[in-house]
Amino acid sequence: MPKKPKRFLVKDLAWPGKVLLNANDSHHLQHVLRLKSGDPCSIADESGRQAGAVVSAVLPSGLVEVTLVTPPAGTQKNFHIIVAQAIPQRGIMDSLVQKAGELGVEFLIPLITSRTQVRIAESALKRVTERWHRIAVEASKQSGNAVTKIGLPENFEKVLERRNEFGNIFLAHPGAEPIDFKSVIAPASQRTLSRNDRRSVLILIGPEGGFSEKEIGEAQAKGACIFSLYRCVLKTETAFVSIVSLFRYLLESDWRVCRPCFRGNDTGID
Repeated sequence: MPKKPKRFLVKDLAWPGKVLLNANDSHHLQHVLRLKSGDPCSIADESGRQAGAVVSAVLPSGLVEVTLVTPPAGTQKNFHIIVAQAIPQRGIMDSLVQKAGELGVEFLIPLITSRTQVRIAESALKRVTERWHRIAVEASKQSGNAVTKIGLPENFEKVLERRNEFGNIFLAHPGAEPIDFKSVIAPASQRTLSRNDRRSVLILIGPEGGFSEKEIGEAQAKGACIFSLYRCVLKTETAFVSIVSLFRYLLESDWRVCRPCFRGNDTGID
């Protein structure tokens, strides 16, 4: 089986045309992969569109120019996932940004709750968010997803004030009832969505100590579904990956695959 061409990321793709790789990718292409003029590669932009390309030239600056050979194309999802994740301790957020990119999270909001212990100083905010963006870009190159957008840290109350920007809202809480799968794929209104519509799902994941009762009550007042996955308390990293993986599977499959696996009524819940 022929080896899959290396995938590089640029800001935007214009067809027909040529694009320049950045300094890091240009160096990697020339000195690590040792690609030459005419060799194939894959180019993607931050929105997730991809195109086939060939190496066309190395400029005097050292940057590599590639020529698109196929029109940019991407897979349009009929959903998008936004996660508001309470900022964890010990630098775990870097890992969660990477997992968000690998799992196809469209937008990640670093969340500040009443129990969040980590506060990012204003002087360090630009440096930290730039690092998160670099991690998200690398995850996009590896996974083939669009680049996850990373927001600035927001207070829990501020996120809820933006309620109208989202469709369904879910809040993870270990003391809640296990999630009803049908609630994940149900549209925010009772109308039937066409395949061109996009479900907007906001998932709120708390800090190590969980959300406060006050925050849970505020989320419920905004129409949030309070749910758990298991009858146990999960570590932040485990909860994030488990929750986002489940939601993406249910939304992407539209439950067509997993519905026959359950007995009982048409909700899939006995």
